[in-house]
Amino acid sequence: MKFIEVVEKVKPFHVAKAIINLKTKGIPDNRGSKDWCMLIDGRGWPPKLVIEEAVLIATGKFVDVSTLAQGGEKTTNKFLRDLGFDVVKGRAT
Repeated sequence: MKFIEVVEKVKPFHVAKAIINLKTKGIPDNRGSKDWCMLIDGRGWPPKLVIEEAVLIATGKFVDVSTLAQGGEKTTNKFLRDLGFDVVKGRAT
């Protein structure tokens, strides 16, 4: 399965709901981002984890985005930017 096929149903409101869920659940220790973060209200979020949560909300299915997407500008970050979110170089906490 290709990255674009996985995320095709994800809309900005799914991403917003994903952030709300992650605020409640927290970011697992092994899922922080080392290189990039999605900025929401001054806080950095790991792009791949956000997309996984958004896909789960949009489709009801869990997909490990890290197996489908290379980081950086090519996939996850571009997808989030195309939806109108800020993704910047830096560590997500």
